[in-house]
Amino acid sequence: MHEIVQELTQFRIQMKLYHWKTSFFSRHIGSDDFLEEFDKLTDKFVEVLSGSRNEKVNDKFTIKLSKLSDTTIKEYILGFRVWLCDTLPTLLMPQETDLLNLRDEMLANVNRLLYVFELR
Repeated sequence: MHEIVQELTQFRIQMKLYHWKTSFFSRHIGSDDFLEEFDKLTDKFVEVLSGSRNEKVNDKFTIKLSKLSDTTIKEYILGFRVWLCDTLPTLLMPQETDLLNLRDEMLANVNRLLYVFELR
């Protein structure tokens, strides 16, 4: 659970920092919309995960921040998408299919963000 919460928190913070410094209006608005939905999904995901495992969140972790820019953000988001698709499922128990459904909603949100970032 610890690794999951750390990754979701780190991604959220990185995206907010990028949101504040992008020089593209569409990316500023798009990342804001993304974060609003991502926050809801992450909150629900962590609450369901906590209930599933009868475990409370351990907030003793380190956040590693990168200097993201308009030229590096897409690669960062694509890396998070790989984490959602490949790594996150390995951290879940077989019976936690409800969490896979929430992961799918997060994935759809990420894919929509990638589309929005291409708009001019």
